[in-house]
Amino acid sequence: MDAKASLGSSTPLANKGFLAALRRMLLSSPRAVLDSLKVLLPMSIFFVKFLEWWYSPSSPARSLSAQPSGPPVPPPRVLRPHPHGLPVSSIKYGQCPICQKPAENATALPSGYVFCYKCAYTHVEAHGNCPVTLLPSRVWQLRKVLI
Repeated sequence: MDAKASLGSSTPLANKGFLAALRRMLLSSPRAVLDSLKVLLPMSIFFVKFLEWWYSPSSPARSLSAQPSGPPVPPPRVLRPHPHGLPVSSIKYGQCPICQKPAENATALPSGYVFCYKCAYTHVEAHGNCPVTLLPSRVWQLRKVLI
């Protein structure tokens, strides 16, 4: 009953507020302090390790926010068709230069030109080069283009 009376009255202990109540609770039950350390200590160690990782120079978080070094890399220059290669129409975009139809299962060669997979595979398998630029190519260099 004294505790209820002291909380309601204007004693110096009640006027100090939250910090005084917290101090009184900590002093009255040291077991609660030790029990809370079971949670607080591992959590604080985790937090310190996280901050250590976050601010380390090799952190992936650093690489996400880091500015790229130097100017951006320009795109590669467009390779012009070889005079003895297949002509490419600049007007008919998406058309296979070999079969003259819309590219089915679009596939790019290292030269950058896009063909139907079937057309590119048969040409590279037979001739070993790009049909437009006549640059050497191999079947394993064919790349699927997602349009």
